[in-house]
Amino acid sequence: MQHRGVLIASIGTDCGKTVVSAAICAKKKWDYFKPVQTGTSTQSDASFVRICAPECNVHPELYTYPDPVSPHIIEKTTEMKITKESFPVSNQPVVVESAGGLLSPVTNDLSVFDLSRLWNLPILLVIPFYLGSINHTLLAIEFLKSKQANVLGIVLNGKINQDSASYLENKLYYPVLGKMPYLENLPRDLRREKISFTESV
Repeated sequence: MQHRGVLIASIGTDCGKTVVSAAICAKKKWDYFKPVQTGTSTQSDASFVRICAPECNVHPELYTYPDPVSPHIIEKTTEMKITKESFPVSNQPVVVESAGGLLSPVTNDLSVFDLSRLWNLPILLVIPFYLGSINHTLLAIEFLKSKQANVLGIVLNGKINQDSASYLENKLYYPVLGKMPYLENLPRDLRREKISFTESV
């Protein structure tokens, strides 16, 4: 499927969006873009993608902040503005990695979901398994349905909880494009593994 890109979203924080983004960039040679990066005192997500997908073009962040805070906090110290024109110019589709969950604020006026509408990007929803993930997943699905969102599909990330997966099987509404396996050795395993969902993006 050819489009201008995809927005990588999830049901919360630390759900594997960066690894999923890196997998797509590594396999398809698409560009990567994270609009706002906080917590830059440690390795940035863009740096991780550069290591895992050295052939992909990584666009610079629009805004960065040293502390790991919600992106909209940056507006207290800078005149932060994200518009349609903020989307990077590229000849390749762009993998846009969001921060937090679908309703996490990017600015005081924009949520992660709003970015998908602003930039006309389909959503790829990353779902991991942890205690409470069923509730978070179903809430996210219901929200997307209520908004008639353009959802490309779902990626199940990490170690699969079979009981949870069985419960969710007929409740996800959107197609499950595949699984992102738990990889112990990054970036080596990311390059070696055949990660099936990347073929459907």
